[in-house]
Amino acid sequence: MIDKPPIDERTLTAEVAQAWGLDGVELVFLPIGLDGQAWAYRINIAGEDGYFTKVRRGEFAPAAVSLPQYLRAQGLTHVVAPMGTRSGEAGHAMGGYRILLYPFHGGGNLWSRGLTDRQWIEYG
Repeated sequence: MIDKPPIDERTLTAEVAQAWGLDGVELVFLPIGLDGQAWAYRINIAGEDGYFTKVRRGEFAPAAVSLPQYLRAQGLTHVVAPMGTRSGEAGHAMGGYRILLYPFHGGGNLWSRGLTDRQWIEYG
């Protein structure tokens, strides 16, 4: 079981709202992930699909941020890339943590479900 990070959630909520210009942010902790220095949250916003945020102690590996953004910019729409902040940055620093924001895609994960034959073909 993954425990919540030692972060004040009110502060995290305010930082996410300010950095990405979001109103009515509600955090929901998700006890998922494979990185012992990172935590996941779903962000609910009234009237929107919501977002997924990853909070990591320290920096993310540069390629984990820049490569998905590059691929998405090249038209590979199946790549989920971090969303830029209001100032155009890939993420937001909060003390010793780094925050990334993504669109939220519900429906489970591919670790347990796998890809369909068509998805494997599109994947290459």
